[in-house]
Amino acid sequence: MSTPPVPDHLLRQAIELMALHGSQVKASQAAGISRGAFQQRLRAARERGIDAPAVAPAAVEPVDALEKRRLKDENLRLRATNTDLERRAALAEDLRASVLGLMDTPLKPRLTLPQRPEDHSGGRTVIAHLTDVHYGETVSLHEMDGANRYDAAIARARIGRFFSKIASLCTEHWSGPAPDEIVLGLGGDLVSGNIHAELAETNAPAVPATVREMGEIIAGGIGLLRQAVGCPVRVYSVPGNHGRLTFKPHSKGRAAMSLDLLATDFAEACVRGAGIKDVTFYRTDSPDAYFSTYAWNWLLTHGDTMGSKGGQGFIGPAATIVRGHRKLVDTAWRSGRAIHYVLTGHLHTTLRTPFGWSGGSVVGYGEYARDLRADPEPARQNMLVVHEKRGVIGHQELFLGHPSEGSHYAGPAIVVRPYADLESA
Repeated sequence: MSTPPVPDHLLRQAIELMALHGSQVKASQAAGISRGAFQQRLRAARERGIDAPAVAPAAVEPVDALEKRRLKDENLRLRATNTDLERRAALAEDLRASVLGLMDTPLKPRLTLPQRPEDHSGGRTVIAHLTDVHYGETVSLHEMDGANRYDAAIARARIGRFFSKIASLCTEHWSGPAPDEIVLGLGGDLVSGNIHAELAETNAPAVPATVREMGEIIAGGIGLLRQAVGCPVRVYSVPGNHGRLTFKPHSKGRAAMSLDLLATDFAEACVRGAGIKDVTFYRTDSPDAYFSTYAWNWLLTHGDTMGSKGGQGFIGPAATIVRGHRKLVDTAWRSGRAIHYVLTGHLHTTLRTPFGWSGGSVVGYGEYARDLRADPEPARQNMLVVHEKRGVIGHQELFLGHPSEGSHYAGPAIVVRPYADLESA
């Protein structure tokens, strides 16, 4: 008995499923028959010439010309954006690889140390600037609201600290070869003097005694430096305004009539009498002393004749000092003297200017300065280290006060101190 032929609609179904799935396995599964039976239907459909019905193409709506233009522009924009992003990515990779090198070499600290020159020699000279001692002046602790007190005994103690600090800095705290020499610059106002009536009333001891004692104290300090440091000592002294013998400052005979220089004469006589060697004293007949350390030229003057006056103002004495230092350098150069550094005092202010140094005082903050509302600077002086080739390589402020001498030397400022505390200080 023969097998009945497969109806045409099943053959057409097999053609359509094959076209839909593209796989005989999936198409036979969709038809629910075996793969072999599905293959027989495909052969029978081809033999009978049965094809899958053609699918009518979907109707395509016509595109507007403006919309076509917008689509083209958008396509161009997207291409340009893509090109720009590709360039940026390539640039970033180049920077990372060639400039930063983060992938190839990790970051690490690096430093190029300078090569030490073969010739690193050079002598050193120490300059000790002692100015505005006002020996004999008295400052009342009560009148100064506990900030500072001063008398002859405190003056001797502070000058002792001045010379002992220099000796210590030149020995136990010194590095390298020992100093070639020490230059002691006595910057004036070594004694208080009786230039004002109130000073004549409160000075102690009397002026003649202060001159002699000041000379002995300076000689004692020089002896300490010679013994502790061992290098030669040069001494220069200039007159101040407190050590004058006239009611008003005189320009003529200023040095000849100065008690400061007389005190220096007593110091020289004391040094010679004590047999202290390698100490040289230099006198000046003017308010200025010129000297050299190696090839560096200095001008030592008190500071009351530097051609700059002015009140304290908001900036304090700094502007007056800078103007004065500039005038000193300028007038010295125009007089045929090239000056590298100047040393002044007078305004009781420690300051480094472009032209030199201004020194503080040993007396510290007093009633006169308080009434001027001047800067309340504690007692301190300057020490400089001069290198033979490089000039000034060190500046040390020497603080001379002790906590028992006022709140300026006891740490942070105290606005009000009870009188009982003042008495016990």
